[in-house]
Amino acid sequence: MKNILLLFFALIPMLSNSQSLGADRIENINKSVVRILIDSVPSGTGFFVHKDGWVATCHHVIESAYIRDSLTNGLVGLKKIQIEFQNGEIVETGIMTYLLNDGYKNSFSYDYSLLKVQTEPKTNYRVLKIGKWSDVNDGDEIYSCGYPLGIKQRFISKGILSTKWSDTIPLF
Repeated sequence: MKNILLLFFALIPMLSNSQSLGADRIENINKSVVRILIDSVPSGTGFFVHKDGWVATCHHVIESAYIRDSLTNGLVGLKKIQIEFQNGEIVETGIMTYLLNDGYKNSFSYDYSLLKVQTEPKTNYRVLKIGKWSDVNDGDEIYSCGYPLGIKQRFISKGILSTKWSDTIPLF
C-alpha cells in the first residue's frame, strides 16, 4: 500500500496542468504592477504599459478623483492621484487629458484609464507586454494580479477565461 501511495503522490505533479508562473514572471509583476492612491487613500491597481511612465488602470479605480460641480455635474478639478510601488515608493500621476474631455464617455463605458507619472520614479519599473484579444480563447488559463479594494498585499490569482464578450451577440 505504501508503494501505491508514493507512486500516486509522485504522479500528481505530472497529472496537473498547473504550472508556476516562475521567479522571472513574478519579478516582472512586482516591477510592473502598482497600487493606485487617491488623496493618499488606496483605491485599486494599475500596471505600466509604456516605458515613458504610462500606467493603465480601470476608470472605476480613479473615478473618486474627479471633483464635480454639484449642480451641473461638470468636472471642476481632480484630487491627487498617486501610484505606489511594491517597495513603498509613491509617485504622483495625472490622467491622460483626452480621457478628461472627449474620451471620457469611452473611458467610463469601457472602464479604462491611462495615468502618466509626473516625475521619474527611483524604482526601476518594467512594462507589461499586452497580448492581442484575438489570441485569447474561451477556456484559456489566465492570471490576474493587483491590489483589490486597495489592500496593501498584492495578490496573484489563476483562473479560466469562461467566455469572451462579444458586442455582436444579443443578450436577450
